[in-house]
Amino acid sequence: MTGTLTDLPAPSTERELLASLEAILGDKMPEGWSVSVDREPRGRASGQWRPDALLVVEAPNKAQARLAVEVRASLYPRDAYALSSELGSLWLRPPVPKGRIPTVDDVDGVLVLSRFLTERTRSMLEKLGFSYADATGNLRIATRVPPLFI
Repeated sequence: MTGTLTDLPAPSTERELLASLEAILGDKMPEGWSVSVDREPRGRASGQWRPDALLVVEAPNKAQARLAVEVRASLYPRDAYALSSELGSLWLRPPVPKGRIPTVDDVDGVLVLSRFLTERTRSMLEKLGFSYADATGNLRIATRVPPLFI
């Protein structure tokens, strides 16, 4: 499979979007790294919010980063702030804007997954401390431990 999914039909369901995420990441991960998507995460992260999936990225030394995946069929720039507010209680902001530190056990960050994210939406998500991916191949994942930037 290639690094983008433009030659495949556009994903139309949450399940197809999650499969596209797994396929894109499988092609983009450095040698020795692995990725898996748990489509049925257990428990609740905080209050009533529960991630749509958990993305587990594992380094060659077995260190893992667990990202809660929030799937949205579409996400516009105005929705990025609403999403940030919706999930705001999950985060502590460090003194310098280097992303957000989750207060939820076993979750190292949030990845927003959508069919397509505009350049403006991607920029806003990055500034708000989210990782993101879309079915067209736009991707940004940043984790502290293990250190990874795609």
